[in-house]
Amino acid sequence: MSDDFDTVGLGYCSTTEWNLEAVASAIDKAWADAAADQEANAPYVGFSIIQNEKDWVETYLLSNGEFDAPPGDSYYNWGWQHDADDGVGTPHPNIPLPVVAAFENWASNGRAVKLRKSFSA
Repeated sequence: MSDDFDTVGLGYCSTTEWNLEAVASAIDKAWADAAADQEANAPYVGFSIIQNEKDWVETYLLSNGEFDAPPGDSYYNWGWQHDADDGVGTPHPNIPLPVVAAFENWASNGRAVKLRKSFSA
């Protein structure tokens, strides 16, 4: 498994039975464990705003303190990515400031809580 930062996720599960159902169950468990391990190893907290299910609008990233700059090939600065190429790191101008503040607050304080349940402007 991978993400934009190539965060590794490992999962292991064994089986003593070699029928299709037992093997499929072991693979499903290993995959779920790998996804949880990947999330636990993530060197960042953040989110991307996507419009129409495919068009990137904005990404906001916070470090967990492990790196000076985001690892990987897509991002070079922590924070908002709209003007990251020139080092400014300001949010997309179409995002209202109360929404910007709410996203920043969620990312800073509500990391372990689902966005839909904790997000408020």
